[in-house]
Amino acid sequence: MEYDQKEIIIDEILGMLVAFAPLLKVKPHNYLLSAIILLILFRIFDILKPWGINRIDAGKTPHHILLDDYVAGLYSAGCYILINLMFPI
Repeated sequence: MEYDQKEIIIDEILGMLVAFAPLLKVKPHNYLLSAIILLILFRIFDILKPWGINRIDAGKTPHHILLDDYVAGLYSAGCYILINLMFPI
């Protein structure tokens, strides 16, 4: 049975909310550029599923489906913070 139905996007919304969380604290000069960077980072981590995310995605319960996007959002937020430290946006 396939749990991850393509019509239901609550997991993607959760992941994006987590990814965009640094914007509340960092206060970038250019919100649009920051949002585009975060969107791209999230999609990269969500599609490629690097170490950690791929292990979570291997489970096929509804919790795993939500958690893999949550962790992709955490990875995106962490990368954005590092990018912003090196090159202030």
